[in-house]
Amino acid sequence: MSDKGKVIGIALITAITLLGDAMLFIVLPLYWQDFGLTAIWQIGVLLSINRFVRLPITPFVGMFYNKFDIRSGVVISVFFAALSTFFYGQFQGFWLLLLARILWGIAWSFVKLGGMLTVVSFSSEQTRGHYMGLYNGLWGLGGLAGMLAGGFLADQLSIPFVTTLFALAAVAVFPFIFKLVPKNNTTAEKDTIAVNRHVPEKEKQSIRQPYIILVIITGGTMGYITMGIFNSTLSPLIEQSYHPHWSVFGMVIGAATLAGIIQAVRWAWDPFFAPCYRKFCR
Repeated sequence: MSDKGKVIGIALITAITLLGDAMLFIVLPLYWQDFGLTAIWQIGVLLSINRFVRLPITPFVGMFYNKFDIRSGVVISVFFAALSTFFYGQFQGFWLLLLARILWGIAWSFVKLGGMLTVVSFSSEQTRGHYMGLYNGLWGLGGLAGMLAGGFLADQLSIPFVTTLFALAAVAVFPFIFKLVPKNNTTAEKDTIAVNRHVPEKEKQSIRQPYIILVIITGGTMGYITMGIFNSTLSPLIEQSYHPHWSVFGMVIGAATLAGIIQAVRWAWDPFFAPCYRKFCR
């Protein structure tokens, strides 16, 4: 398999781990009582706690990848992702779901950093920008499938069925990890050392530069609006204003299905635009 094929493979592995998390943004605001929750504020805590977990855990994940191979980290991440997704449908109550979301935060830290290190390992200086854009675009398909299929299946069947199905999908990718993910990150380490040798000491403090600070603020604001407010409020907003009278082949189109379709449209263009943009970047 070519290097580009392996990048596509690790991106799809990342996408599959994302199914349960993406589904939760559609289903939880609508069916929160079915999850055993007792107050609206618990929805916000559950949808956000994984991000608070990633802030302190990511440096330790980086230390893990310095000592152990990439493949081990990706195996851990997929296992945790499958476990947390399965727990979403089996656990009832705020505290048990909170533990499942914390587990997902750890899983995402491992898989995202492991995936990016894999891209670095299989790319050259000329192809790195394109491959990184390809990776970021393709793992977004997990958000598309999780929101679209998760919302539709939750309306038609049951939440435990959906979470079990997505957990089994994560388990099914284990054999592909050993084929697609490199056992070490030697290439990434060599590239980092080479870059550091050519970068002046003053420029290494780049995070203090006004331009970098502006980029961080812009990215944080977009994440707050799109990944935060928009993702978590679209489903209840549709439920308040939509009366289900549409049906396709005898199946009623509910609020979760509509929200999943709208959210999926947002993810759909990433595989096409992200590589085209990033291939011009170094």
